[in-house]
Amino acid sequence: MPGRGRPEGLTLQPHYLRQWRDYRGLTLAEVGQKMGITPSALSRVETFQTPWNQIHMQQLSEIYDVLIPDLLFTNPLWQTQANQFGLVGFQQPTVVVGMKRQRPPTPLEKLISTVSKLRLPEEIDSVRRFTEAVIARREKLPKL
Repeated sequence: MPGRGRPEGLTLQPHYLRQWRDYRGLTLAEVGQKMGITPSALSRVETFQTPWNQIHMQQLSEIYDVLIPDLLFTNPLWQTQANQFGLVGFQQPTVVVGMKRQRPPTPLEKLISTVSKLRLPEEIDSVRRFTEAVIARREKLPKL
């Protein structure tokens, strides 16, 4: 049975599959192996020669650690621009440490890490006073 042909004159809608692969630093061979397809088949999808399907998108979403709409509508190099759904940015990538995948630190974890590096007594005292002021202000707010 011959493959599904594309109607004459039909151009495929743009997507950012190649940009996501480049952004994650992966090769066609690495992604193709994870998907169970040849690198040339993946290349044809990335260059709009072959249409993608739902299975491709689900696999790529997991490999690149992003949502499917981001693969279609968000260029990872332009993450400050809204995509078709009005969403800005994309899901944060996981960080690979050795062979284990870890999520990036949360803002609170980053703050704790920064504060723990303070050594001068006046720096530590400033942070303590700021924290006490925030807590006092929060306690004055009405409970929801």
